[in-house]
Amino acid sequence: MSRTWPPQPQPLDVRVMNGLATLLFVAAALAVVGAAASWVVRQPLFALRDVVLRGEVERQNAAAVHAQVVNRLVGSFFTVDLVQARDVFESLPWVRRAVVRRAFPDGMEVELQEHQAAALWGEPDKSTLVNTHGEVFEASLGDVEGENLLHLDGPNGSAAEVLRMSRVLKPVLEGGLKQPLQSLALSVHGGWHARMGSGARIDIGRGTDEQLVARVQRFVDTFAQAGAKYGRTRSDFIETADLRYADGYALKLVGVTTGDGKKTGRK
Repeated sequence: MSRTWPPQPQPLDVRVMNGLATLLFVAAALAVVGAAASWVVRQPLFALRDVVLRGEVERQNAAAVHAQVVNRLVGSFFTVDLVQARDVFESLPWVRRAVVRRAFPDGMEVELQEHQAAALWGEPDKSTLVNTHGEVFEASLGDVEGENLLHLDGPNGSAAEVLRMSRVLKPVLEGGLKQPLQSLALSVHGGWHARMGSGARIDIGRGTDEQLVARVQRFVDTFAQAGAKYGRTRSDFIETADLRYADGYALKLVGVTTGDGKKTGRK
């Protein structure tokens, strides 16, 4: 009866050589695959050519956007950095948010959300606006010419609060004075100042929403009575009004002076 002996293990040096050969083969195969992939992604077929805009594009058009971003997008369909591409689109005027996706084989789909202008913001000579979310952004003021936007101003970081307060005070002022609110400003000390369409300046002062509304409501309800003895009952005769008094307000009316030569009125 024959006897079977178990196979003898290969010597250590042979096993090491076989392992190295396998590793070299795998590395070579990966290098070939990598080179082939690199060659494929660099082919003109996959160069970015087409930009499709979706979403809110009222102030944008594909041709203008393509012209502004084509030289700023780096890479092909496969290699383009979508975060960098998003930043490029969000740097365009009027763009608030951009969501960027690849569109095979050579395109890009971009979902845009545009700023909705709520008011002008800051110094009159600056191209800054505030959107409906209370965010300040830059755009050409010519784009909103004729829209009769309210002008807001305040310290840095206060745009959302000033916009909110304009929504609180605007209906009270316009409803009582029968003329448009032209501007509303918040001072660094927290005081509110309004200017109406006639040019009248109204110093409202500081306080809670309820205190400010009550102060303005008292004024619009009684200014005609205060001006009646001067024949000035319409709001367009108001030059200035200072509502920062606990027991009333100071009123200056156009063309009215008292006996001592001072323009005045106190309610």
